[in-house]
Amino acid sequence: MSTYFLRNTTENPGPLKHILGSVLPLAIKRHLLYIKHFHRIGNFGNPRLFSEKMQWRIINDRREILRHTCDKRASKRLAAETGAAAGVEINIPRQLAWSPTSDGMIAVLRQLHASGTLPERWVMKPNHSSGRALAVEGTPDWKIIEEAARAWLAPSRFAGLHWIWPYVTAEAGLLAEEFIPGDQPPIEWQLWIISGHIEYVIAQQRIGNLPKRSAFDRSWRRLTPWYNRAVASLDLMIPPKNWVTIEQVALALGGQWDMIRVDLFEDDCGGVWFSELTPYPLEGLFSESNEISTFNKAAGAAWSLPALSDQERSGG
Repeated sequence: MSTYFLRNTTENPGPLKHILGSVLPLAIKRHLLYIKHFHRIGNFGNPRLFSEKMQWRIINDRREILRHTCDKRASKRLAAETGAAAGVEINIPRQLAWSPTSDGMIAVLRQLHASGTLPERWVMKPNHSSGRALAVEGTPDWKIIEEAARAWLAPSRFAGLHWIWPYVTAEAGLLAEEFIPGDQPPIEWQLWIISGHIEYVIAQQRIGNLPKRSAFDRSWRRLTPWYNRAVASLDLMIPPKNWVTIEQVALALGGQWDMIRVDLFEDDCGGVWFSELTPYPLEGLFSESNEISTFNKAAGAAWSLPALSDQERSGG
């Protein structure tokens, strides 16, 4: 298949959810979502669990450091500047095309393809959303690309019922960029940095149509992943042979944070590529299980929430 979805999980809410999203206060919306996922009321006033602290962040935290994390183009500029200041080499995927409209994006991509300047392999994603990416290898399937482009510019859950500030302030548009080079699919590293330390490591690699994934704590003890969807495990050398470089890049980008997930790619030659900053992984809304309960308590205990000034705090 030449054109296929790497991810396409973010919903575009229906009319009723749009109405609820526009009238309900943010704190009430987050409480309702929490009850839906955990079947209990969360403590957002004095949070202790990771899931509760994530809701606290969404409701309250308006620090400037968060503003550009969910804008893919802005976060890439931030990663390049941060890496340069730290003296760390970080590869940034080359931007091929950009447009704030679906018709504009399709026109640019078709022009690049007709001129022969579009690479054999590339990726399209929305700049202002998450969980969405389309890969093209060889001849593009323009019907799939056009349908995705139009759907991805419709209001997503991040701007309505789930309302998350940096997604709302991100520049809306579509981005095409180069595919991570290599003969093998790159390994995606998700580094969970809490209070300046890498507390958890997720490694995943797309093998065929589905990813394989393994999770570890900071001592490289293998964990049962707490993600909502189970997948086969990914076999890795422990610690990975390129870990010193991966760790250096991750801490350069996220070491100053109280909590951030730094997502990187590693190509088959050992090159480390920036993917994105993830300040709201899964919005803290997990499907309840014993593994998630353990993670929820341990990650929550490790995360010290920041003291916010009046200017940095939302009214909720």
